Amino acid sequence: MSPSSFNDIVPPERRSIRNISPSHARARGSRPYEGEPPEESADAPQRPPRRPRGGRRRLGIFLLLVAVLALATAGFSFLLSGSKIVVVPKQKEVVIEGTFEALRDGEGSAALSYQLMTHTKSVSENVEAEGEEEVHEPASGTIVIYNDFSSAEQRLVKNTRFESPKGLIYRVADSVTVPGQRTEGGKTVPGSVEAVVYADKPGEEYNSEPTDFTIPGFKGDPRYEKFYARSKTPLAGGFDGMRPAVDEATLTKATDELKAKATEELKKEAAAQKPEGYHLFDDLTFIAFDPISTASEDGKVTLTQNATLYGVLVSDENLARFIAAQTVAGYDDEPVRVEDPTTISLALAGEEAEPWKAEKLSITANGTAHLIWAFSEEGLKEDLTGREKAALPTILSGYPSIEKAEVVLRPFWRQSFPENPDEITVEIVLTE
Repeated sequence: MSPSSFNDIVPPERRSIRNISPSHARARGSRPYEGEPPEESADAPQRPPRRPRGGRRRLGIFLLLVAVLALATAGFSFLLSGSKIVVVPKQKEVVIEGTFEALRDGEGSAALSYQLMTHTKSVSENVEAEGEEEVHEPASGTIVIYNDFSSAEQRLVKNTRFESPKGLIYRVADSVTVPGQRTEGGKTVPGSVEAVVYADKPGEEYNSEPTDFTIPGFKGDPRYEKFYARSKTPLAGGFDGMRPAVDEATLTKATDELKAKATEELKKEAAAQKPEGYHLFDDLTFIAFDPISTASEDGKVTLTQNATLYGVLVSDENLARFIAAQTVAGYDDEPVRVEDPTTISLALAGEEAEPWKAEKLSITANGTAHLIWAFSEEGLKEDLTGREKAALPTILSGYPSIEKAEVVLRPFWRQSFPENPDEITVEIVLTE
């Protein structure tokens, strides 16, 4: 149809795009119908509203966080669980100064009691011979004397004889006291003491490797089988005749060096061998030197210095009780200790030629001691086991050595101590 024909058929007043059929518009790709939606029938099924997908995801994350928080709380409570009692024991700072009597193997807190520690050492040095000399020297060495007879100590007088299996006689130059038997681990152990013996005569025949000895003076007595001795060092230095020698200056210099060496080694070894729970005071440690012995071979002279250390040993417990008895009013022999025994100095009050032979000594004591009253930690834990926290004052009434205590129980809601005492920790706090 030509444009002129269209104009002829459609009147001018209807020549508008609004009069074009919708089917024609969709055919050409025009926009869909935008009129009012048709009314739905009342009988049509109603679809439920959809839940947003994000809500389910948030709920799952929330539940997961709650579970993690619960596990973390349980684990944290487990890590912080425990039972501890913080104890402040009774304490006192005291000053002691004065002169006191110390008793060997004494008893009682009012008296300062001590034991004597002995330790021997032999040091040698080789020097070039510088001539000859006539020598008449007895062999000597250190022996250990045993008392397996009774718990009573036995005093052996000066020149007591000791006989070797070869029938050779050696003697102690000074009297010696052999301690009695003691019990260790349920067994009876012989008492023992060290001593230096000298051959009855000079000569090399008395030189010997370590050996055993009997005491001839006890023959016919039950003690003969129960008192005996054994060498701790070889018996050496015995000589009778001419031999290479050194001059006086060389001998003096070598002797001084050997004494210094012996002293240093003796003190070091004594400190290492000191019994646990005892204090060895430097000013109450004495060293005795034997005459230097000489031996020669191939133009060399061997100089040997034997030395014995005598140390006054004071138990830490006895020292603390003694100080408390002297300085604390109303002290009634309660268990007490000194925090640091080195703050106390003990020394001889006067001159004593051979203090290791005395049965009692006059001693000066000076220093400041931090006294700490003691109590049984294991006993306290046993008493706390399974008890309520509120029972603490009653339990502490049985521990006068405790000034105050604080309980820490975890978790915080716990109100009683565990049933196992090993799960209770005792922490001791000292005041400055």
